[in-house]
Amino acid sequence: MKKVIVKILLVAAVFTYGNVTFGQQKGSNLTPEQRADKKTEDLKGKLNLTPEQLPKVKAIVLNHENSKQKAIQAAGDDKEAKHAAMQKDHEAFVADMSKVLTPDQLSTLKTLEEHKSKPTGSPQGGK
Repeated sequence: MKKVIVKILLVAAVFTYGNVTFGQQKGSNLTPEQRADKKTEDLKGKLNLTPEQLPKVKAIVLNHENSKQKAIQAAGDDKEAKHAAMQKDHEAFVADMSKVLTPDQLSTLKTLEEHKSKPTGSPQGGK
């Protein structure tokens, strides 16, 4: 009987640890400024941004990170409202980026976004 209890506790501990580490990997604890810096650096490499484009892109990304956070907070627990707000913000993001990027860079951005939005077949924790 003691062995069964020990095994159950061990399994529970493993699942708890897995959930804690998975939650920390999502990056949800970053501020909008930190997310904007991270995304700008990522875009810098993937889109080959010029030094002139970099501050403009960073400003656009920061603006959209802030508006996205406000929209999520305003939506509360309403998943449909969150989704609609995120979709609207994404469309505005692409429109703003189109004013700064070259046609080739914009095409690459849209391709990156398409790949990001495709399901990978792995569950995302039910979210």
